[in-house]
Amino acid sequence: MSSPETTPNPTHPAATNQVANGPVATGPSTPVLPATHAPSSSAVSSGVSGAVSGAASVSPAPAGTDLPEIVYDDFAKIQLIVATVVEAAAHPNADKLLVLQIDIGNGQRRQICAGIKAWYDPASLVGKQIVVVKNLAPRPLRGQVSHGMLLAATDPATGNVVVLSPSTPVAPGSSIK
Repeated sequence: MSSPETTPNPTHPAATNQVANGPVATGPSTPVLPATHAPSSSAVSSGVSGAVSGAASVSPAPAGTDLPEIVYDDFAKIQLIVATVVEAAAHPNADKLLVLQIDIGNGQRRQICAGIKAWYDPASLVGKQIVVVKNLAPRPLRGQVSHGMLLAATDPATGNVVVLSPSTPVAPGSSIK
């Protein structure tokens, strides 16, 4: 039985020029994944598997795939800091979101929304230090403004979501480097 003929996709990694150490850029950068894998603005709490909060949501990449590579300059634009949760409550208009008031240092507070309600009781987060994307533009999420994004990991074996925290307490606003 023969497989149907297909037209090569010029954006697919197999169609790029290859050398021993990886792909060679041959023109303007194009995404490796098709548009169907682009970030979604309606994913749970704007986060990976609902685990990350903030203004933009990202659907997880299918198992065994990676997102397109970014250049260092793009990564350097992200300001990661440690924040302390001061207050936490269920979002009044969303089943999967929590609304967190966080101390980001220097007496400054911010509100972020996080899609972690299924894994965390709001009271258990108060006083917890979390890692936050500080320089993410504010965005309304179901009537509440989220000004930042917390980082969390999803265990692929269990689906459990774990909010990232420093192993030792540090001052709110401490930079992640």
